[in-house]
Amino acid sequence: LGMVLLMATGLAHGEINLDATGTNPVGSVTFSRETLLRSADQTTVASGTTYYNVKAVNTDLQINARAGTRGAAGRQLFFRYDLTNMVFSDSLAATVTGNNLTTYNGVAAVSGALATIPFSREAGGTARSNFVIYSVPADTAFPESQIIKADFDDRLSILPDAPGLVMLSNHLSLRNALRTNAARLSLSTAREKLVATVAPSLREVVGQETLVADVASGFRAFVGETPYAPQTLGSIAYAVGPTNGAHAAQSNGADVDVLGDVMLVRAQGTSVTIEGDFSVGTFTTQNSATGSVACGPNSPRLAIRNAASRALLTRAITKPQLGTTRFCITVPANNATPIPEGVYMASASYAGLANAAFPPAALEERMIGRIRRDGTAVQLPHLTTFEGYVQRVVVVNRNASAIDYQFTFTTESGVTATPGDLAEGTIPANSTLVIRTVDLVTLTGADRTSATLRFVAAASSVDVMTTQVNMRDQATDTVRYEVVEN
Repeated sequence: LGMVLLMATGLAHGEINLDATGTNPVGSVTFSRETLLRSADQTTVASGTTYYNVKAVNTDLQINARAGTRGAAGRQLFFRYDLTNMVFSDSLAATVTGNNLTTYNGVAAVSGALATIPFSREAGGTARSNFVIYSVPADTAFPESQIIKADFDDRLSILPDAPGLVMLSNHLSLRNALRTNAARLSLSTAREKLVATVAPSLREVVGQETLVADVASGFRAFVGETPYAPQTLGSIAYAVGPTNGAHAAQSNGADVDVLGDVMLVRAQGTSVTIEGDFSVGTFTTQNSATGSVACGPNSPRLAIRNAASRALLTRAITKPQLGTTRFCITVPANNATPIPEGVYMASASYAGLANAAFPPAALEERMIGRIRRDGTAVQLPHLTTFEGYVQRVVVVNRNASAIDYQFTFTTESGVTATPGDLAEGTIPANSTLVIRTVDLVTLTGADRTSATLRFVAAASSVDVMTTQVNMRDQATDTVRYEVVEN
């Protein structure tokens, strides 16, 4: 039938009530943007603009309003529906009565004389038009409070970026009904109300975490009571539809509530990418469709090695999952390699549904997690073991307790640095440590390197400097370095 007008007395919860107050009358439908299809059978082109044909379930797009004008002897009433940001996708029925509803979308007919009154389409109501006028026979008697129902559930075509609105106005002549600026008899219904809108359904939330490698362990474990348990590096949470209910699919009005409703989850082109340093530890994922989930010991592993060569990769590829997916790292209790500092980035791309006009937007690269080292760091850009100089590193500990320290070295190409016995150790409370560079490191390939000194103490409580004596002329150079907390 396309459009059905019925006189009845009740309003179903899913119906759209033009007499309701507020900006969101009961029953307005939000259609999923990702389900809009660009194929010819799913669109209507009017005046060069593409609209998307929508369908609804049951009475979700049934428009209800009071007649607003009393039917009486000597009168003929005309009911005009105006669409804003919408057009009709197909022609509406030429004549309808309440009895037609017995087989239309399963809505029961209203018994009695009112259910047999015919409504005749006078103008509009054709494909690509944005209004329709129906009339009832002259001298039809019904009360002003009578409810008029119009089923638009498979005849509306909407825009993807503007709200679809409907207005009902009542007139005593076809001439006035045809004039868009004519006075309306019913002020309560002569206003636009929201009927349908379009919104993105896919929602994703990236949860950032920061893990701290413990200097006391030589950065071989994480800080905390369970340093070798699985640690959450970050997370991505996926949801479909709003938090208070599902969106509707364009083609059939069904709820959109899983990832497969808005994308091709297993297709090439749908993936989540995690980039970072995977050289230390085991990297896994843990998913929960609802609520929070902790990393576990038997979680699925990320593929961080090339399948053929087994070479370590810098990016891992996985698939999006509904709910929260945590990305986890675990270092074993016998770990002998310092955990590297660095950040982990996440990005995602999605393959849209076949003929999707607006496939899900890709997740641009974002930081999902970070690993840092605790304590305080000092950068020493130049240390030398050249025999013509005597260089010393001086560290002053003004704390009331001893502190642990560790030097790490960064060399230029072709140079190897071997840490000496004094490259890590303990500085007693309220004392000064003086170490010759030749006792800190042995260099091969050159006689210079840079270093990072880390220790567990507040930056304000430690001073670091180097002194360098030229053995030829005894000239002295002293440099004090900035101490920065990690």
